[in-house]
Amino acid sequence: MLRWPNSIAPKPVKGAVVHTRHGVDYPDPYAWMRDDNWQQVVRDPAQLSPEIRDHLLAENQYAAEMLADTSQLQTELVQEMKGRMLDTKSDVPAKDGNWFYNTRYQTGAEHPLFVRYPVGDDGEPELTQEQVLLDAAALANGKAFFQLGSVCHSPDHSQIAWSVDEQGSEFFQIFVRELTSGKTTNTGIVTAGSELIWSADSQSLFWVWRDAKSRPKQVRQHIIGSDPATDQVLYQEADDGFFLGLDQTSDHTYALIQCNDHETSEIWVIDLASTNPTPTCLWPRQLGIEVDAEHRQGQFTLLSNANQATDFQIIRGSITEIAAGSAQILVPHKPGVLILGQQQFADFHVRLERESALPRIVIRNERDDSEHIIRFEEAAYALGLAGGYEFDTPFLRFAVSSPARPRRIFAYQMQSRERSLLQQQEIPSGHDPAQYQVRRLLAPAKDGQMVPITILSRADCKLDGTNPLLLYGYGAYGHSLAAGFSSHRLSLVDRGM
Repeated sequence: MLRWPNSIAPKPVKGAVVHTRHGVDYPDPYAWMRDDNWQQVVRDPAQLSPEIRDHLLAENQYAAEMLADTSQLQTELVQEMKGRMLDTKSDVPAKDGNWFYNTRYQTGAEHPLFVRYPVGDDGEPELTQEQVLLDAAALANGKAFFQLGSVCHSPDHSQIAWSVDEQGSEFFQIFVRELTSGKTTNTGIVTAGSELIWSADSQSLFWVWRDAKSRPKQVRQHIIGSDPATDQVLYQEADDGFFLGLDQTSDHTYALIQCNDHETSEIWVIDLASTNPTPTCLWPRQLGIEVDAEHRQGQFTLLSNANQATDFQIIRGSITEIAAGSAQILVPHKPGVLILGQQQFADFHVRLERESALPRIVIRNERDDSEHIIRFEEAAYALGLAGGYEFDTPFLRFAVSSPARPRRIFAYQMQSRERSLLQQQEIPSGHDPAQYQVRRLLAPAKDGQMVPITILSRADCKLDGTNPLLLYGYGAYGHSLAAGFSSHRLSLVDRGM
């Protein structure tokens, strides 16, 4: 039986700070916990004020005392959870031209190796000819903090670029390595966001500049080997309430400048093959309107909730047609069917959507406009598009898991509709999905809406109300919890929860 400690919780000092907003005064007794120099603290935690530090240490000490009687259980749980995790793991190699690129972890490493293999005569990777492009564990050695942002190879496969934060400040540095010589160049860029996009000629990088308050404000172009002070500013975000990000279309034709807050987005495009890149507005910001873009054969495919399409629709057209409002409706809005995402291929368009709280993948053949759905048998599951480098391919990769079944990655031949298993998450200590049961219930809310509930239990669990229940939910910003696999969760379920 656990013993309830006699420890007393720390009581923070109450200050006399009073704020005035719109003519109304209100006290803020704990204003001292918000350090005025928080930007410096993010970069260097040693700058935290002694008062705040002392209180945090006292809270940590209190938590340790309150949980002291659970030390044996904590050790047991940690060992269980570690036993379900691989010391070494690898992603599935992804083909791009004459190479397969991959990431894998060595035994005990917290950071991955980025590697590639030449394509063999059989079209498969030559695993015996592995080339290490970047050893993140070696880069992180001896550093108190290390976080990789983007790691991307150049279109001509001669270079690799990466962004890294070594202070926890979310200010990333950018490095470039020549893959033939191994020569690494520090670009001198130290105030970047994590995103990186190569130009089509492999001579420059597009990146996001952050201001002193760590707000992403500009998109810049850096010519490899040049002084970053000469980098051209291509886009400037004036609204402090908007985030700024970079992506690219699946055909690698355009970089996408994405400006958004929680409910509004705007997209500008940059021709990656242009020698004088100039952003063009593809979709101007409109309050409450969100948009995502893909591209194929001069036509942009937009996923948007414009025109009262609450659950989103997909339209297609040129920049001129989209601006004129004359774009084709490719997938009309259907209330109750939420379109979550899209991926474009040369001959197929793929969309991920959700109906009745369950996700599904819909494949559209660009040649005849026919569609089919990839179906799954589980009562509840998590599903996602796995992405890839190649545009002109009939193969789609997707990942699926359920609360009882670990993650599996499949290759799906979109023409023949055949799927093949590429990888399944391994549980070293063993796992039998048949020992668990997954059920999906719908519970009525006060407003009459039916709320989906996924229940995971042991298969031998008696459903008589005697077992404890842990209920967890999330629903802010329209996001929901995917019914995916968690190896840690099994420690609770195996104890009868």
